[in-house]
Amino acid sequence: MSEGEYHLRGFSISQLIREMDFVSVLWLTWMGEKPTENQRKILEACLIACVDHGAEPPSASVARTVASCGKSLADSVAAGLLTIGPRHGNAAGVASVWM
Repeated sequence: MSEGEYHLRGFSISQLIREMDFVSVLWLTWMGEKPTENQRKILEACLIACVDHGAEPPSASVARTVASCGKSLADSVAAGLLTIGPRHGNAAGVASVWM
């Protein structure tokens, strides 16, 4: 805080409100720099995917659960992959358009 205003990564909050969108401010907060247009789009796509899959998709949850039981990395990854099917998976295919 300086001159009566909060700052984030060198930008005043009022400047961020005027000049940036929410996704760009998230990127700035996490990465310390403004995102490129492609970086902004991919982060926005990830946030939109969370609406459908939630913050913890089944494949990630299962893989972490198996790993927490002391199983190997290969076993944990395999368990996560086994959850991918017609109701979960393939979002990465669309995401590759922006890379």
